[in-house]
Amino acid sequence: IVEGMDKLLSRESVTLEDVLADSHVIAELASRSTMLIDFLLTDDQFQRLLSYISSLPTDGPAEQRIKYPYVSCEVICVGEPRIMDKMSEAAHLETLFGLLDEDPAVLDSCKEGRYALGYFEKILQKLLQVRTQRILRYLKERGAATLDRLLKHIQSRAVTELLTVLLQPGAALDGLLADD
Repeated sequence: IVEGMDKLLSRESVTLEDVLADSHVIAELASRSTMLIDFLLTDDQFQRLLSYISSLPTDGPAEQRIKYPYVSCEVICVGEPRIMDKMSEAAHLETLFGLLDEDPAVLDSCKEGRYALGYFEKILQKLLQVRTQRILRYLKERGAATLDRLLKHIQSRAVTELLTVLLQPGAALDGLLADD
């Protein structure tokens, strides 16, 4: 598998889409392919990867609307430490949370919107598992405005599940209520 991915990544004109279309990308990431991780962590590629999740694709081929957002989410949720570190940076979290600025009716009216909220929830759940303090610090710094953004999408099953985790007694948001 590595030989195929290494060959793909050594091409001069390789794109993120080429990587996301490769059926072995998740296995390669799970096996900690340094070449793949380095490629994904470049600022341009990571921002593009995140854009597949944080912006709502309503037109274009199915790969752009369905496959690339799904694979992008899976790439992030493999849990590779350097990817988790980059994803937990405030700028990237803000990009991810930008999805919540979409009109709830628009997100709820199409499968791509419901999928995007599901990917949002899955990534935050993973980040809460592996980068808890960074995520809590981000939420605390943004205060009630971020909670309001989440509550705006309360009709979404994914957001409701995320809020359930965040609001459980003794769970993640207890840290938000404490004074520094």
